[in-house]
Amino acid sequence: MTQAEAPTRISPLTLDRAGASAWVIEGIYRPRAHLGDFTPAGTVSLRLGQAGGQLIVTSS
Repeated sequence: MTQAEAPTRISPLTLDRAGASAWVIEGIYRPRAHLGDFTPAGTVSLRLGQAGGQLIVTSS
């Protein structure tokens, strides 16, 4: 078993004094890695947003 690969980029999009924030995390998508096949199938990004006690996650 190999060690998980780190995300290629983690970037803050917004941050304000009230504590609301938004982040984007980008990495390489390896859909069959759990089977031992580490062939990349493109990149994926997750956008995380937090405001008012709610977490919003979107992917592309």
